[in-house]
Amino acid sequence: MENRELSRELEEMRSQIAMLKSKLDNQKIVTEQQLRSSMKTKMSKIDKTMLRTIIAGCFALVYCSWFFTTRMQLSIAFTVATSALLSACLAITIYKHYSFRRIDLTRGNIVDVTERLTKIKQHYSEWWKIALPILLVWYGWWLYEMFMLYDNSPYMVGLCSGSAVGIIVGLIIGLKINRKIANEANDIINQIRELQQNG
Repeated sequence: MENRELSRELEEMRSQIAMLKSKLDNQKIVTEQQLRSSMKTKMSKIDKTMLRTIIAGCFALVYCSWFFTTRMQLSIAFTVATSALLSACLAITIYKHYSFRRIDLTRGNIVDVTERLTKIKQHYSEWWKIALPILLVWYGWWLYEMFMLYDNSPYMVGLCSGSAVGIIVGLIIGLKINRKIANEANDIINQIRELQQNG
């Protein structure tokens, strides 16, 4: 009698343990699915931000080349240098976007995905270290071009002041965009690590 009671209690405990294990497994699957869904959403946001940047870069390249030569009649050297600079920035952004789009969260090797995201995060976190000095040199050349064309007229002062404001606003927007991409990439990296710990 006692053995039957003990056996029944053991069977009940096994059943409860199996149910608990099943619930924990389901919870783990749900958490993993939520993390993957969140990662895909963040990847989509990064993709759209990069695409918008590429479109804006294409517009800036065409517009500046046309405007500097036909409307402002700046030197060919300055226009070519500006076009080359914008082309280089555009090419780097397109390359980063291409390598980002090749990241596959569902089938990709987790180590490879993390490594690629880390490189993208690092690029967008540190771009200003190169961009700012180049921008300062470009702006110095711009001031020289303005002085050569308009001497010291009020028009030149207005153009230079307006362009300084434009550069500052553009720099702030660029920093925000790059910080957003770097933060989103960092969030995805952290979620991948969380998945690895749960796995």
